[in-house]
Amino acid sequence: MANNEIGGEMREVDLKYAYRLVNNGPCVLVTVNGPSYPNIISIAWVTPVCSSPPLVAISVRKERFSHDLIMKEKEFTINIPDESLLNAIWVCGTKSGSEVDKFKAARLTPMKGKNVKCPWIRECVAFIECKLKYTFDIGRYTIFVGEIVHAEAKEGVFGEYWDIDKVKIVHHLGGNNFEIDGKLKKV
Repeated sequence: MANNEIGGEMREVDLKYAYRLVNNGPCVLVTVNGPSYPNIISIAWVTPVCSSPPLVAISVRKERFSHDLIMKEKEFTINIPDESLLNAIWVCGTKSGSEVDKFKAARLTPMKGKNVKCPWIRECVAFIECKLKYTFDIGRYTIFVGEIVHAEAKEGVFGEYWDIDKVKIVHHLGGNNFEIDGKLKKV
């Protein structure tokens, strides 16, 4: 529907939800090594920030278990799940890695990293290995900027862009609301 067909006047958006106007990026599962086992954190705040060198940024709340692990390890892997992993995304976003092995809890398989020590997730449709390049303290969160050192995608789903007829990427809308292929899904 075109903008002129929607109709109605503009209305003010509560500032506590204003970020959701642009927060429709893909949900990712970020892996990092931990003291006893590798950890996974669900992240909806991820964005490319430079193509040369290839840099990507994630935003992590400081009290999250993965925050200190990324600071210590100086690397992380961004795993891109498809719609089949919606429940795993929810598990990894609602449990703490300090209390539970999220690979076991979410029934995911860690695979040996190619150019980093932290694993990638076999069930995901793609992964991006990153070496930590910059950190930015922004109050309750830290923005971690990683330089991409390796990336892979399953055969046939990605060339220069996603083949949206073959793979359905999950987008977080806020709370337990997700968008997959233009449809609202709740967990």
